[in-house]
Amino acid sequence: MRKQLLIASTLLLASCSNETESLQKQKDVLQSEIKATKEKISEEKTKNISNNNTLTSLNKELNISNGTSSTISNEAYAENFNIYSQAMADAFGEYSSIDKNVASLKSDPAVKVQLQNIQNKINDSTESFNTKLDGKSIPISYKDIHNQVIAANAEFVSGMDKVVKAYTDSDQKLFNQGSAELNEGINRIDSIQFQ
Repeated sequence: MRKQLLIASTLLLASCSNETESLQKQKDVLQSEIKATKEKISEEKTKNISNNNTLTSLNKELNISNGTSSTISNEAYAENFNIYSQAMADAFGEYSSIDKNVASLKSDPAVKVQLQNIQNKINDSTESFNTKLDGKSIPISYKDIHNQVIAANAEFVSGMDKVVKAYTDSDQKLFNQGSAELNEGINRIDSIQFQ
């Protein structure tokens, strides 16, 4: 009986070891499948994030190109700045041609008309520049430049107002203040460096 029991135990252990090996192989196969599935899931998550970023970027570009974006594009800002710069250069070119007559403060009606026309050009250029940017966020690359332009605009408008009033009133002190403000604005614009 012991022999039979021993033989039965041996057979049972042998069959269990075969079954254990089979189960171990199945376990290894399942673990490798789980690992492969986790890698696929990770890859799909990465693809999903990448696709969402691309979609967001494309939507921003579409909004900018359709004009519905709250951020003005770099190109649009540069174009607006170039138009503004040209208009201001023209106005100050005209001013430099009558500067000596203005500095004499001799209340010549023709010079006064020219001076008022220049003042209107400066005001119009400043207003046009600001209007095109109203409600828009300035591109990060132009924030510093924009702040300098805004400060220069204030100096141009204030300086020209003082020069016109000084010419009308023959006030040398006010003329000097206005000229100094105009020069500060010009120097500020001249110091702008684009990256």
